[in-house]
Order: sequence, then C-alpha cells, then structure tokens
Amino acid sequence: MFSSASKLPRVELPEGMTAIPEEMFSSCNALTEVVIPSTVTRIEKGAFRSCKKLGNTELPAGLTYIGESAFYYAAMTSVTLPAGVTEIGERSFYNIAALTEFNFSESLKTIGDFAFYGCGKLTRIVLPDSVESIGTSAFNRCSSLQEVVFGKGLASIGSMCFNYCHKLERFVVDEANPNFKSVDGVLYNKNVDTLVLYPQGRPDASFTMPETVKHIGPLRHL
Repeated sequence: MFSSASKLPRVELPEGMTAIPEEMFSSCNALTEVVIPSTVTRIEKGAFRSCKKLGNTELPAGLTYIGESAFYYAAMTSVTLPAGVTEIGERSFYNIAALTEFNFSESLKTIGDFAFYGCGKLTRIVLPDSVESIGTSAFNRCSSLQEVVFGKGLASIGSMCFNYCHKLERFVVDEANPNFKSVDGVLYNKNVDTLVLYPQGRPDASFTMPETVKHIGPLRHL
C-alpha cells in the first residue's frame, strides 16, 4: 500500500480505522512520525517493519495486538504498552538500537521469540506479574541490560533468552513466583536444585553454587 514509499515523512491515520494492515508502511525509510487514532486495536505483521527513522509513537489505549516484526528496526527511544495488549509478537521490537525504556502492560502474558533482540540501550527490564512466558532469544544481544525483574506469574523462559547480555548482573524474582527463585542475583528453580540462568555480567571472581543444586539447566550462562 505505502510500502517502500521512500520520501514519506509523516502519516496521520483517520479516526475509525481499526487495524493497520500487514506491511502497510514497511521500508518507508523517511518516515519519522505516525499518528495512530484511538480506534486502532491491531497493528498487523510488519506494519512498520524497517522504518528506520520512525521515532516515539503513541500507541492507542484500545490496542490489543502487536504483530510479528511490527516495529522491526524502528528508531523509538521509549515505548509504553497499552493495558489491553496481552501478547508481543515475534520480532515486534527487534533491533531498535535507540530504545532505552519499555513500559510493559499489566495484562501482558506472552513475549514472543526475538521480540527485543538487539535492543542494545535497554538497561533494565521489569516484567509485570501477568507475564507467563518469554520466547527464544527475546532479549538476546541487549548488550546494556544490567537487571531483569520477573513477576510472580513467570513460568517459562525460552532458550538463549539473555545470550550476549554481557553487562547483566542480576535477576530479581518476586517471592510469590512458584517456579523461579533468585539467590544473590542468580536464577534457580523454586526448589534451588537447578541452576537456570547465571547473569553474564556478574562480577564474581569465583562462584559457589548452593549445596542444594543437583542440576544445571539448559539455559545456563556460565
């Protein structure tokens, strides 16, 4: 529709529009600003993919769905997720190099594979209690990430989720979480008999596992 319109700098979408179609503005290399009306509930796959100059965009309060690669390679610095969004699709915010802040909604349940891959300026992630699963490589190569806070609902962490997060020093877990536990910033299962994730940036000269540990899980980062 507008895909690869290389000289389009600004778009204001009309009230009454309910969805932004797949690939609608993909590769619009000059696009810096989009005004999305309050009536939009869905941003479909690749809607703003490779809009590499697209800055901060206010997402409407009624938004419920962000599709795969929706803002892939955009240029946002801050995003606040509307309350109705329950799932972040695969690669939705992939490699947004300028992104320093992401505010998750309290109803979010799923973070898709590679969702924040390569967001190299994120320093802290706080996931609400509603988040149940994080996909494969979701925060891979978030090279400035120092702390990750998990809520009480988290049950599943995908493989390579925090690979190449070389400044990551600690995981923090809500005490009410029935699946995971943090001990001195290291992530274990609730019973502390399996080491799940060791933060890559932890400044230990040496590391001694708790005596209860019997297994090192497949997600280890030692």
